[in-house]
Amino acid sequence: MVDFIHFFGRRKGKAIRPSRQRLMEQLLPKILLNRPKDEEQIQMNTLYSTPMQEYWLEVGFGGGEHLAQQSFRHQQVGFIGAEPFLNGVSSLLSHLNGSFSVPVAHTELAPDRVDNVRIWPDDIRLMFPYFPDKTFQRIYVLYPDPWPKARHAERRFINARNIRDLYRMLADDGTVFVATDVK
Repeated sequence: MVDFIHFFGRRKGKAIRPSRQRLMEQLLPKILLNRPKDEEQIQMNTLYSTPMQEYWLEVGFGGGEHLAQQSFRHQQVGFIGAEPFLNGVSSLLSHLNGSFSVPVAHTELAPDRVDNVRIWPDDIRLMFPYFPDKTFQRIYVLYPDPWPKARHAERRFINARNIRDLYRMLADDGTVFVATDVK
């Protein structure tokens, strides 16, 4: 299906702390969203250890604060979070692990969390073809890179092609939430 999409953002920033690197090596593989083989579509009901009532997608979750909080509040919802910036992925893992402010020895989900998050640590557009139509009841696009210059318009996430894909994946009664701080 889709093998390559040009990505313009950063993949990594400052060095990831050793405790978060351990989470990347040990927790991330347990909650990683894998690309299906042979151009199959994702079977959403098989992604989580328990059945989910609905599915929500967060595109570019940044540091993961919103996704971590929403997944804690809505434990019956299956979440898919996508973020190509690895420092953001490690931050989300530390939120899910309960070690955001203090390193802990364990590399599992925090005891008060359910297994309702899957992470795609890359550009979500690579996964668009694999999501069935009308999959997501909510899609969040919160503060995407603005690329405000006219010459950078093709770099913006909010564009006609991506909106068509989001619309296809959105349930009939679903909602897309877009937040930005630029005109």
